[in-house]
Amino acid sequence: MDSNFNFDVVDDFFRKFIQHYFEDMSVYDTFANKHPITFLHTRLAVDFGCTFYALKADEIPCVDGTTVRALAAVCVHDDIVAEGVASSPRHAKLKASQNALQILEEMSAADFRAKYKCDCRERQEEHEEEEPETAEE
Repeated sequence: MDSNFNFDVVDDFFRKFIQHYFEDMSVYDTFANKHPITFLHTRLAVDFGCTFYALKADEIPCVDGTTVRALAAVCVHDDIVAEGVASSPRHAKLKASQNALQILEEMSAADFRAKYKCDCRERQEEHEEEEPETAEE
């Protein structure tokens, strides 16, 4: 790049039209947290301490001109918790997440661990205990 290039035009454009969107990011903090897929991840990983789950989706093959459909499933420890069918994998994941959240809504962490045989939190705690502490000098 030429060292004589003047970035003032770019800088002025950024300050005038873009920067104000980044001044207060707090408006976006709750936006993603309320999205069903993000909320499901938080419910499973943080509330229940589970690390062995997946949200999978794919299109269902069409037969003779039928409408394309997609199926998504929320799996926890190889058990299907919920599924969703929609016109695209993206929308199917959304439906599956919403359905899973309804199922998990009233479930306590102890009930979740018993029903899905989840010992992720205990295994994580054991792993942390086994790691030697490093002394800082």
